[in-house]
Amino acid sequence: MNTLEIAGELDRLLIIAAEDLDIPPGKLEDAKKKYEAIGNWLDAEDSPLRPFHPRLFAQGSVAHGTATKPIGSDEHDVDLTCEIQFPAWMTPAAARDMVLQRISSNEIYRDKIDNSKRRCIRIRYAGDFHLDVIPCKPDPLARGIQITDEAWAHGGTAVLIPDKELANWSSSDPAGYTGWFLHRAKLSRLIVATNERSTEFSVAASLEPFPQHDPANKLPLQVLVQIMKRHRDCYFQGRDDAPISIIISTLGARAIRPANSLVGAFAELPDRMELYIDGGPGSWSIPNPTNYKENFADRWNTHPERATAFEHWRRQLKADVDALLNARGMVAVEKAFAKFVGDKRAGLVIRRSSDSIGGARQSNILGMSKGTGRLIATASSAVASVVPVRGNTFMGDPE
Repeated sequence: MNTLEIAGELDRLLIIAAEDLDIPPGKLEDAKKKYEAIGNWLDAEDSPLRPFHPRLFAQGSVAHGTATKPIGSDEHDVDLTCEIQFPAWMTPAAARDMVLQRISSNEIYRDKIDNSKRRCIRIRYAGDFHLDVIPCKPDPLARGIQITDEAWAHGGTAVLIPDKELANWSSSDPAGYTGWFLHRAKLSRLIVATNERSTEFSVAASLEPFPQHDPANKLPLQVLVQIMKRHRDCYFQGRDDAPISIIISTLGARAIRPANSLVGAFAELPDRMELYIDGGPGSWSIPNPTNYKENFADRWNTHPERATAFEHWRRQLKADVDALLNARGMVAVEKAFAKFVGDKRAGLVIRRSSDSIGGARQSNILGMSKGTGRLIATASSAVASVVPVRGNTFMGDPE
């Protein structure tokens, strides 16, 4: 089996694993309804927030298309930003309390509220998911800054978020970051030539539509971020020093580079991610690419063990990617892949991949793209850009 065929089968494993890690469609639909319900409540005609023109939109992994099932729990999170034109004189505590009081006034949410979080008000739907509402207001100073990143220009969506821990406003830009990440994801489509899909990001309506992502047409960056997040979860097993998802997403998006396959792009990520970490002990910095006033690594400077933990994890990620690339035979591949998704899920993913590939082989419609090494089912193995794939026992010797 040649190198391109091996890369093609590993690509398939990564894609199937990412689909398996997605939030189930039924739960996502339920989250969408609850997202719309809380958004409509905050912006209702009788809401005390209404005069301040609230604008609500999703942020975080659901908006980025990288939401991942948690280990050992059915509860996932959905982030909702509530941008309000608070008066300049209003304190961060008063602004947060205004949103909290509006949520608490609805008996549906009253007993589900967790107000202990640093920058959000959490509404917990036990055993299902939690909705994090992040109050904020426009940041006029940061909004005047124009940032350009590889043909992507941005400016005008920075916000200030009430920070309970700092008792002050913290600058951020969730809307801008989502636009940047999806831009980088679309560039990754050109890098490793996966299926095309369209993701529009708008910032005009008072309640933005709930993000829709097609699991069957994920972009390479989205797949790799999901896999890295699950590898982190398997590695840290719930420890508090695990790197936060926004760090993995940001470094992955900055580090991804041209490759002939998805796994080829993955192989370079751990080393390249290190290049986008600035500073050193006491001054670590991973800036928000759309608002340099926000430092995603700020906790590394107050908890230096987190920087150390990230470096240990990054090196292990590199070792595990290399081991996966060098694995031959079903047993070895499953053992290597378990480092990324866990033992049980690795077996399920490999069986799904083998079943679908085997069916295509038996029908003589399995081919390999000459350009990417991606395994594809085609109506004719005579297509010039496709090479027929011979039978094998999965990553091993020919049958």
